[in-house]
Amino acid sequence: MTTNLKEAGGKYGSLVSGIMSEGLISPRNEGTAQGSPLSPLLSNILLDELDQRLEERGHCFVRYADDCSIYVRSIKSAHRIKYSITNYLEGELKLRVNRAKSKVSRPSKSSLLGFSFYKMGKSWKMACEWSNSRKAYCRLACSPILQRSLNLLLPIRFQQ
Repeated sequence: MTTNLKEAGGKYGSLVSGIMSEGLISPRNEGTAQGSPLSPLLSNILLDELDQRLEERGHCFVRYADDCSIYVRSIKSAHRIKYSITNYLEGELKLRVNRAKSKVSRPSKSSLLGFSFYKMGKSWKMACEWSNSRKAYCRLACSPILQRSLNLLLPIRFQQ
């Protein structure tokens, strides 16, 4: 089995694919191609250690590939955990953390993979965030069915 990515390039071409910048392709020296199906798999394998560490500490968290949200009770705890997790990822796992994307916020002011949370009474609910283009598409697709000028009951409209 080869451990050198250059040697494996013929068999695993996506591992050594180049980076395109301003129309020119440069060689890739580290990481995998963004959008590659291998990238989330490698993230899940590598960040399993992070999951175990968060579970040991009793934190509530959600992680998909390299996107992660950790839920705590106070802002002070959130800043402390953000600092310690960043140090763990960069120090022990040798990963780079995008500090511009990393933040501390309330669950209702943040989203993960298009989902956010809001509080209703004493319980938390989940909401799906749709982009404006997705909302416009749904309006356009549903408008012929939901026209008020049609004198049909709603279940009959959907059957047509």
